[in-house]
Amino acid sequence: LAEKPFKGLLAPGIAAPPAVGTVTPPAAGIGTPPAGGATTQGGAASTTGGSGITGTGGTAGTTGGGGTVTPPGGATAAGAAGGGTTTPGGGTQQPAVPLATDSVVKEAVLCQRVDEHNTPQGVTDKFPAGTKKVGLYLKITGALANTEILLQWSRAGTILRRQLLMVRGDKQLISYIYPGRKPHLQAGNYAVEIQQNDRLVARLPFTIQPE
Repeated sequence: LAEKPFKGLLAPGIAAPPAVGTVTPPAAGIGTPPAGGATTQGGAASTTGGSGITGTGGTAGTTGGGGTVTPPGGATAAGAAGGGTTTPGGGTQQPAVPLATDSVVKEAVLCQRVDEHNTPQGVTDKFPAGTKKVGLYLKITGALANTEILLQWSRAGTILRRQLLMVRGDKQLISYIYPGRKPHLQAGNYAVEIQQNDRLVARLPFTIQPE
């Protein structure tokens, strides 16, 4: 599929082509994004119940070296073994899993948004109280046709949202999770898992801080 360069979430004049992924129905507590939320571009799966995908594509490339899971400050996450940690009132925090070196996902970053140059802004794993959305930026390189990327969002171990994307070639994607009918995301410990063809390749935990 021919795809136009990614210019951010609300770039004018970019029409969304037909989605080439599937999305499961939303879980309780996760609702439709607010008006003016993320749109779908470049063949990523669109969502209608609490999280959005914006993407771009390109020509297929070759799989390079290892990838990075980027926490605050740009350092590579080392991962953690064993069980998660518990925060009062926030439930169990799942341990981080570093990005697999053989994954087509070469970069995975939690952020508040991306700018017009596709650069993640507000990179962190601790979001303030009142946060209305959390984004996951992905850079994909050299994906073969029909490569499946599953994003699974959870809070305190309870699954909130699953998004299945069919990717090919080189892409940059931004996926958001939104609150349901509430004005902002509930405080607590969250995580987003990235699976490639039914194999866990990364887990990024994050926290919405209490008021």
